[in-house]
Amino acid sequence: MNEKTVKTLSIATGVAILGAILFNSLRDSNTAASSTDKPLVPALEKRVNDVRSIVIEGQEGSITLTGGAAGWALQEKSGYPANDTRARELLLALRDARRLEEKTADPARLGRLGLDAPDADESQSKRITLKDEGGETIASVLVGNRRFGKGGMAARPGGDRPDEQYYVLPEEGGPSYLTAGSLRVDGRAIGWLEQQFLDVGMDRIRAVRVAHPDGVVLEAVRPDMDANEMTVLDVPEGKVQKASSTASFPGALARLRFDDVQQESDLEWATNPLTTTEYFTEHGLVVVCESIELPKEGDPDQKVTWARFRFEVDPERAPALPEAEEAMGPEPPQEDGAEDAAEGETAEAGDDAPEGPTTAELQAEADELSAATSDWAYALPSWKTRSFRPAVDDLLEDAPEPEPQPEEVPEEDAATDTPPPADGSGGSGGGDDATPPKEDGPPKEDGGE
Repeated sequence: MNEKTVKTLSIATGVAILGAILFNSLRDSNTAASSTDKPLVPALEKRVNDVRSIVIEGQEGSITLTGGAAGWALQEKSGYPANDTRARELLLALRDARRLEEKTADPARLGRLGLDAPDADESQSKRITLKDEGGETIASVLVGNRRFGKGGMAARPGGDRPDEQYYVLPEEGGPSYLTAGSLRVDGRAIGWLEQQFLDVGMDRIRAVRVAHPDGVVLEAVRPDMDANEMTVLDVPEGKVQKASSTASFPGALARLRFDDVQQESDLEWATNPLTTTEYFTEHGLVVVCESIELPKEGDPDQKVTWARFRFEVDPERAPALPEAEEAMGPEPPQEDGAEDAAEGETAEAGDDAPEGPTTAELQAEADELSAATSDWAYALPSWKTRSFRPAVDDLLEDAPEPEPQPEEVPEEDAATDTPPPADGSGGSGGGDDATPPKEDGPPKEDGGE
């Protein structure tokens, strides 16, 4: 190879390398991701506390959270209180989210990142729009797919790797970004509510009374406050209480949650059979639950139990066992002096026993619960229905048939079965072993007694 050929090849190689560099540079400027660490929503850095409305659009529809002095509320549920913590967490997550890499701006390619319109078929995106008190839009972003890359999470320019990354379109018509931040958004209305609305501990419930619309009334009482089961009262002849049939009663009101909520006035209470269930605490708080069954929206073959609540204080209204002695059984016999000792122990224990809440404290609790639940109706979970609307067959069953007793042998028959004496005398004397006849006493004088 001569010197001229070598120079030609060297020049050609240099041109090829220069061309590759220029091509890659042009490609990077047009299509490749560029690193950044800018805030996703710059306006929120100074205006996060100005947000008074959060609108979330998705496949499930549109929901609107409105904020005020009393906290956040859900407009689609007639202003029912929303979960303030979740609303605040979303605002802070949007404020703190950072743009990691610039991605495509081509509308035809946005769908690959989950950034198609929320109302598009099978779309999983969520559009979040934030507005101030005057209704002016502070920011609007479209959140798409979460990134699960084979190479792991993309790092920020600083080198740290965030826990979550999403593809986001911050502005209409602008480029999309791979974004670091906790931007998982629930598009369900129920997901923004605090579903637990009542919590009366199972250690407080003493008795329950259920009045069905057909006139049937069921009552059950705890024999003592440590018992898991209750005793059903007035069990009809031929019936017995089922095992574990009342185990759900004490905990029916503990951490009670709803599946849905709406205003009480939106339901037809007067035209549907009403079941009234009363729960009585040990010291006099009464929780009254009125419930009806309605077809489930979109599935009329299923029933939903809707309930409304009120709270009263009445220590004398609770059902009770007929007699304490009857429930606890007879007391064992005591030795002399034991009764006096037991009375002394009882008095001493009573001095240290914790007292229950006062009537005033119970009334304050009832007022607070009433303020939180009045005017609202709650769709109870299906597995809770038996706790509030038990049927007779849920608690009682037919008494078992009595076992047959062995036949008793009559006394006269038992006497004839006695074997005769060995000598065949029939036991009436004559033999050496026979019992001698009893001698007559001396003759009595006339008139003697």
